[in-house]
Amino acid sequence: MSVPTDLAYFAVSEFSHPEVMDAAFCRWLDQVRAVAGVPMVITNAGRIAAATEPIGSAGSKSLHRRGRAVDLRSCDWTAAQKWKLMAAIANLASAAPGHVELELVHSATDQHWHLGVDDTPTAQHEVIEAEE
Repeated sequence: MSVPTDLAYFAVSEFSHPEVMDAAFCRWLDQVRAVAGVPMVITNAGRIAAATEPIGSAGSKSLHRRGRAVDLRSCDWTAAQKWKLMAAIANLASAAPGHVELELVHSATDQHWHLGVDDTPTAQHEVIEAEE
């Protein structure tokens, strides 16, 4: 597992822990970026086990810890860019290496989109509303 070096839109250095990232997820994320035509800034990618997990973290079941999720800074996107990205995610969901999980986080202190792909058999595509 690691970030492929031949991605068109993302460099290995953009991932906080590239060694834990799932290559199939990274390739799918690269496709989403290509179709959307929207710049993406990764603010959180693969995570390693830590003594303190972020608030709201799923711990060892976290898609971030499994290398299958990123957080993308959304405060710089226009409404039109958000729609393009949402359309790309929806259109490519069937090509994802699992079930797509999208969480839109918007609060006074945090604005990001959590985008992950869950490969567990019981997972379903879902959009999650973040709680403040």
